[in-house]
Amino acid sequence: SSLTSSLGSELIVVKDGSVSAATWIVNTVDTPPIDLDVLCSCDEYTPSTVLKNAELQGEKSDRSTRHVEVSLPEKLTYRAGDHLAVLPVNNAKDVEALADRCDLNLDTVIVINSSREDLKTDLPLNRPLTIRTLLTQFLDLNKTPSRNAMAFLAS
Repeated sequence: SSLTSSLGSELIVVKDGSVSAATWIVNTVDTPPIDLDVLCSCDEYTPSTVLKNAELQGEKSDRSTRHVEVSLPEKLTYRAGDHLAVLPVNNAKDVEALADRCDLNLDTVIVINSSREDLKTDLPLNRPLTIRTLLTQFLDLNKTPSRNAMAFLAS
């Protein structure tokens, strides 16, 4: 099965519970994927180590607020108010289960583009990568889907 037949040629981004106007255009390509180390070593992504990860809410709270400290490379600075993207590393079994459910070949090489130039994203745009790399390194498969995302997936 092709990526297009499983996902369609366009993916709608669902953020903060509402479908945004952003459209991701996903194409399969016949070029080799970029090595993950190269993909994550560009200016947009800097691997780091979590030094501290502590829950700040009490045991009886149904919320979670975390204090996270990370090591920063020498060239990088972080000040209060700056944004930090945390890219997940998903469990291989979860990735394989999702691919199986969606009838996706994890070794298919894709390129993701956006129809909006002003869109800020942590997705690796305009770079060949496998579906496995996308699902393992760049998408949070454990996040609870919003109602709109569930409605979109169910349609």
